[in-house]
Amino acid sequence: MNPTCRPILGALITAVAFTSTASAQTTIDMVGKSGIDVFLSNHPNVDSALTKLEAVKARQPGQTNPFVVGTGTVQRFLTVVGECAKAQEATF
Repeated sequence: MNPTCRPILGALITAVAFTSTASAQTTIDMVGKSGIDVFLSNHPNVDSALTKLEAVKARQPGQTNPFVVGTGTVQRFLTVVGECAKAQEATF
C-alpha cells in the first residue's frame, strides 16, 4: 500500500465505511448533490481539526468558519480515498 494513502484510508474507513470502490463514487456523488461542504474526521491530524478549533475560538463576527472547506474540497478528499481503496483492493 502506498504509505501516503494509509492514514487517509484508515481515517476515512472509520468514519465512512466503504464496502467497495463503487461506494466511494456513490459517496462523492452524494456530496455533490447534497452540497456537503464540511469534512470531519475522527483523526484530528487528517482534517486539521485542532488548528481549526483554535481558529473558531479566535474568529470574529462575519469571518468564515474554518471547518467549511467547500464541496469541491470534500469531493477531492474522497476521490483520493477512493483511489487509495482501489490500490488496496488491487493488492488482495
